Amino acid sequence: MLNPLASDELVQCTPSRLDGVPVETEDAICVLACRRIQQAGAILGLPQAAMATAQVLFRRFWFVASIKRFDVRTVSEGTLLLACKLVEVPLSFREMLLVFDYLYGRRADDARDAVLTAEMQVLKRLGFHVHVELPYALMINYLQTMGILHATIASKHAPIRVKCVQVAWNYLSDALQTPVYCLFPVHTIACASIYLLTLENAWYEALALPMEPRPWWELFDTTRPELRAVGSHVMHLYATSEAVSQ
Repeated sequence: MLNPLASDELVQCTPSRLDGVPVETEDAICVLACRRIQQAGAILGLPQAAMATAQVLFRRFWFVASIKRFDVRTVSEGTLLLACKLVEVPLSFREMLLVFDYLYGRRADDARDAVLTAEMQVLKRLGFHVHVELPYALMINYLQTMGILHATIASKHAPIRVKCVQVAWNYLSDALQTPVYCLFPVHTIACASIYLLTLENAWYEALALPMEPRPWWELFDTTRPELRAVGSHVMHLYATSEAVSQ
């Protein structure tokens, strides 16, 4: 089953924007909440699949619900709880609440009921379409297909070379803070993480990939405009990261 993607209409005008929430505010709130989900999962020792699934579900939710009508923190917890069930990872409900208390600050005593209600709202409003396909394995497969799974690129901040697969993995994880997982199919996102390797930036030298007889991305049924679109979301995240940092 493919990941359900947001319609053009929803992309242009989300429920939060219909409720008068500025797009910059909505995005900043979602970015920070996704970071909290990632941090909570790391503290709890959860696998990346659980945190990634939770962040995708969290982002999907705000294409069908307004930030003005639901508590962002509670929805964050509800999506992490649901994600752990979907990827079949054990999770202590009490420990999860304590970790979010630590990340967000103290909360009311009715947290358990609120989180369980949020979980049910996510299921209901997404129409129980909660399958999440992640691009990590595809990205590794694409690198292997091109014979560069073990390739490295030079760091601009230290006299070392970094594995391309690790950098691409980081791009995929950072992209979870953006809406791209709700906008593009996973094969496009996987390719975009590799495309970002080919662009020189402030952190790494560019990786040269074959453009003849045809551009490499055509091998994976992706277009350059799609890659640029995904990449622009990630680069925008980096450019605005200080505004939403804790």
